[in-house]
Amino acid sequence: MRSATSSIITSSSGGEDSFQSLETLSTDLTLPYSQSIDQLSILQDGSAHYYQLIDDLAIIDDLYQSFQPDEIEEDIYERQVADVARNVAQKKHDVDQIYQLESQFVQDLTVFHQVYLVHLQRWIHEPSNTDLFNKNTCHREVLTNLFDHVLKLLSVHQHFLNSCKERLDMWGPTQFISDIFGSLYEKISIYEPYLELIPNVVVSLDTLYSKSSSFLKFLESCASKTDRQVKDIIYYIKRPIQRLSMYVSTLSHIISVTEPSHPDYKALIRIRDKFNAQDKQWRALIKDRLAHIRALEAARSMIGSPVSVSVTRRLYITGLLTKVDLSDAQSMSDTRTYLLYSDYFIYSQKIKPTIGKKSQPQKLQYKGVINLRNSELKPLSEQIVAKISESKKTSVLTAAFKRNKQTEPQPTIYVYGFQLKIDQALSDNAAGTILPGTVLSSGINTPHIST
Repeated sequence: MRSATSSIITSSSGGEDSFQSLETLSTDLTLPYSQSIDQLSILQDGSAHYYQLIDDLAIIDDLYQSFQPDEIEEDIYERQVADVARNVAQKKHDVDQIYQLESQFVQDLTVFHQVYLVHLQRWIHEPSNTDLFNKNTCHREVLTNLFDHVLKLLSVHQHFLNSCKERLDMWGPTQFISDIFGSLYEKISIYEPYLELIPNVVVSLDTLYSKSSSFLKFLESCASKTDRQVKDIIYYIKRPIQRLSMYVSTLSHIISVTEPSHPDYKALIRIRDKFNAQDKQWRALIKDRLAHIRALEAARSMIGSPVSVSVTRRLYITGLLTKVDLSDAQSMSDTRTYLLYSDYFIYSQKIKPTIGKKSQPQKLQYKGVINLRNSELKPLSEQIVAKISESKKTSVLTAAFKRNKQTEPQPTIYVYGFQLKIDQALSDNAAGTILPGTVLSSGINTPHIST
């Protein structure tokens, strides 16, 4: 009979006590450990089992290396195929956008030619208009040349439009389009005589606008003879000039979605570079012609302006600024439209449209001219900016309070502008005469701001 003190585990099963001695338990616990040591002995360096295990692992590794690269390459290939398909679709979308824009451009040229220029050719030869063309500022041949140049532009761009349509109809992953842009580039030189003609066209139109009331009626009758949406003739004159620089950016975007391995890739780059070189060559000329047309548009929209249209005068910048009285910084009602010409700096105010009348182009009332040659111009000081900003912030909060919207986040107030000082003794021009509209001052700084 064993001592009760020698038992560490007891259980009651079947009504009989069963126990296991500590010595027996210790022996049982060490057995699995000894067996595990024997089992891992194959990993000992130099044993036969060790080398067999290394060989087996090497075979598994070779198998893994044999199959895994194929799976990786397959994933890469699938991604490349997806990228190519996406680029092909995007490229077609871009060409379709070109087609849509080119279609609109051709429509504008067609309206310009059929609605205005065809009838203008008859109008300039009417006996009642002979006196208009005896002046040095208005010539029949200028308007006749305009007719011819627009007709040539229409022919070139209609051909380019048709080519785009043909390529879209048979679109595929390997579709070439560089050749149709190349064909357009070869004919782009027709723009040069058009650009050279613009100054004389601008002056001739200004003469007809200002000297002939029948010319205005003629233009209105031209627009009324068609069901198309017709804009002012000046819009159509500048339309080809604005179109020229578009092709560089268009080709650049097409190249960005064309695979370098595509057979048309290098050809697209070459034709893009040609358009880019031509654009750089004409950039200053295009900027000048658009500035000249803006001078004509300003003359048409402003009442009482002393600044006439000439062959050399250009309008560079137009914008809104607010004149502020620093004694009452909350006063922001004196908003003016400023126009910076090549030889004038004038300001005007918008004329409120008459209630009940049909919508018409915005008209400006001439207010004055600023002689910058005898002026001191400097940026607004930080103190003035802070004062004006605080006034605007207060006015915004007051307006929000009246609308019961105090909880809405208020917009950030930005103030920028300049101070202008014109001395009374220097307000005359070099010839000793007062410039039209110049208001003499006593050298007081006048802040002009835009917010």
